[in-house]
Amino acid sequence: MSDRLSLFERPHLIAQDIDIVDGAIVLKHAANTISLEVSGDPRAAVAYLEELRNPNSARWSEGAAENPLLDELCACGWIGEGFARSQDDTHGDLGIAQAWLGNGLDGANGAMRATMTRFATEAVGLANSWSAFALVRDWPSWRSVASGAFACQLRNWQRTSPAALHAVAKTFAALAKCEAPSPASYPPPSAGVREALWQSCILAASETASPDVMDLPALEFAGGPAINLVTQAERATVALLESHGEDWISGILAEPDDVKKFAQATFLAQYHISLHYVACLAPLLRLRVGAEARSLFRAYYAEELGHEEHERAACRAVGLSDAQIDESTLPPLMGAYLDVMAYLAEIDPLPFCLCVIVAEGLPGRRKTLPEKIAHALGETGLDLGAHVEIDEALNHGQMARRLVRTFGTVGAADGTRALSRFLDVLYMSQAAWRELGVWSTAGLAPRVPFEPSMIELLLALEDARTRVLSAASTRGGAS
Repeated sequence: MSDRLSLFERPHLIAQDIDIVDGAIVLKHAANTISLEVSGDPRAAVAYLEELRNPNSARWSEGAAENPLLDELCACGWIGEGFARSQDDTHGDLGIAQAWLGNGLDGANGAMRATMTRFATEAVGLANSWSAFALVRDWPSWRSVASGAFACQLRNWQRTSPAALHAVAKTFAALAKCEAPSPASYPPPSAGVREALWQSCILAASETASPDVMDLPALEFAGGPAINLVTQAERATVALLESHGEDWISGILAEPDDVKKFAQATFLAQYHISLHYVACLAPLLRLRVGAEARSLFRAYYAEELGHEEHERAACRAVGLSDAQIDESTLPPLMGAYLDVMAYLAEIDPLPFCLCVIVAEGLPGRRKTLPEKIAHALGETGLDLGAHVEIDEALNHGQMARRLVRTFGTVGAADGTRALSRFLDVLYMSQAAWRELGVWSTAGLAPRVPFEPSMIELLLALEDARTRVLSAASTRGGAS
């Protein structure tokens, strides 16, 4: 098959009429015509071309795709793609999602119903804003980790996946018995819609069951050189890590039954994050900035390309097959983290650049988790830290300082706003990693469709969370 035709899964000739005029074959499509000179019986040629108008014709499997004439017709725009054999069953997914949440909320109290209504109202409002071509650019109030993540995720989907936004809004509106989103001509659904539905339903379920209320300090920036803003954010990061700790990781690594599950969950998460993090950086490339900043933004983007392959290798090293890697998805908060970062980069680059601390770590602090995992697995020679070594060689621990420094001088209001948004993302990222530990301890792999039931899932996660926190408290100050 030619390079041109290889782009079509189900090619077909798009001619609406095929006629013989003065011995030549004339193809017509709307106002376009093309004339073909043929040798031999033109009627046989017409019959052949008529068959090729059908993407299901056996002619395509009998070598038509190798015909140089069709390659030329393809170059001229006379070959089209046939309809897919099976259409995306979004309607069926909505029904599954509604039943999953509805059964879980059966007999729920007023507070849980109120939470569902709040989520539904937010989703429907944003779906309707998309219909009116009015993209929202505000930063939501983070009442809790799940509610803030959900709100930012919906805002990002206005830009990246309107079909997912509409599907989530329609699902939640039906459950909350509020007005459904206005009909709109959304882009065709994709496999990402099903994943979005799943993640949103889990976020809503966790919020109704046990919301992780955020109690963060109110930081103020006095104004001044931008690099001072970064160092203030770094001090806040150290304080949050010390208050919340990472004892839970040491607790998991001390449990032989949990280590491999946690190792696989960790490197799967790192794989997905590395794969999509570059998209979060893309808005920086569109900024009208000076030569130094432009060069730095482009260099950082280029340096991040391809890092997912190192995490994929680590996944294989801890026992995952390529099929398991490709079929995997992220737990809800970890998936939302990528949407939150992408949305923040789009609407407010300064706090996003601060949040590079979250992605790359602090200056002078090594990322030792791959080494700890290898040691806990009893495989000290296992190479799990190739990505970390590259980051260290590129000095990415300094990247947040380098990026924010390009902003020059920052006013008090802008700096204070940036710190507030940074803290939201920082807290959320820590909650996302704890969620990952809980999911792996529970022996649950994020997947769609919606299994197990909402109640069974929440009970399993709560039991695992108790085990993780209990193990952490008995180990004291491990890091």
